[in-house]
Amino acid sequence: MTFTRKVWSDKIALLMAGTGVGALSYGRASKDKKKEKYSVGTQLNMNDENINRHSWKKVAEFSDNDVSASRHAPEAKRKRKDFERLILAIKSGKGDVLVLTDMSRSQRMLAVYAMLRDLCYDNGLFFWLVEGNLYDLRVTADRASLGQQALNAETQVDTIHDNTSRGLKGQIDAGRPHGHVPYGYERFKNQKTGAFERQDFDQTSYVVKKEDGTEETYTPYSIVREIFWHARRLVTETAIANLFNARGIPSPSGKLWSRQTIRSIATNPVYVGKRAHFREAVTDGQWKGIVTPKVFHNVQAIISRAVESGPHAPAFLPGLVAVVCVELRRVRFVDAQQAQAGQEETEVCRVLVRR
Repeated sequence: MTFTRKVWSDKIALLMAGTGVGALSYGRASKDKKKEKYSVGTQLNMNDENINRHSWKKVAEFSDNDVSASRHAPEAKRKRKDFERLILAIKSGKGDVLVLTDMSRSQRMLAVYAMLRDLCYDNGLFFWLVEGNLYDLRVTADRASLGQQALNAETQVDTIHDNTSRGLKGQIDAGRPHGHVPYGYERFKNQKTGAFERQDFDQTSYVVKKEDGTEETYTPYSIVREIFWHARRLVTETAIANLFNARGIPSPSGKLWSRQTIRSIATNPVYVGKRAHFREAVTDGQWKGIVTPKVFHNVQAIISRAVESGPHAPAFLPGLVAVVCVELRRVRFVDAQQAQAGQEETEVCRVLVRR
């Protein structure tokens, strides 16, 4: 059965039409780190229940998972492919009623609500079913009610953003850490209150077995120091990643090291004891740096010169001098107390090629 949009005189006429009504179902969830789609799936199931209760026929179903509808989210996070498909369906004349679990699923910005409302009105899709309640866009009171719901959705997310921003500013000013624990550190919280207590070096010993059968013991703390040691000596990010992969040392994610992971660590102010915001140092952190300010700033200067040399220049390599570490030697680092006193590491590799 093909459903072409019809003109219904009012809500009663629509409800009386039963199977003659075509419904468009839409669901959206802002966060789904595990990509399991539980939230958006629940919404679509609720939409189906409402559609079946009125004996309507579902013409099409649209869903955007792990996508935000807030103005405060990055633009890439707000890109909704199925929402665009919904708009095309409305323009093409599909469906007689738009079904939403609640107003915030369609948008959290008044401008988007107004666009969707006017689009539906101009294309003759006058009926919305929101939270089980039926609205007719031709009725002033219904439009006012939907508009208030849209305002509430926007206000709610703005309030959450404001509260989060104030809390984050307080954390930044106090130098407390935020988010995931950086590789090379371990974080301790009060067991009763969950409040931050301290962030120390992660010197947990791990043993990996190499292809030749020999074993190597390392700590996350020592690996971070090694990254900076190599970077100061102009070893490329890719070469450093290959070095760790060859030794069987897992990356922070437990997978293989990549150039991007090395760069992320080498440019993070957290490793010099700074509280960062969007990776920019803004205040002193409530923890000690794994490397000294001199080491950190030297590495940043090397990276900056490599970037200025152009996209095709080898990472970490300033000017025309390139150093390639191709033969591994023994690796030994001083302990944490000696590191804090500013002592340096021992030789780690022999330079075989200089060009």
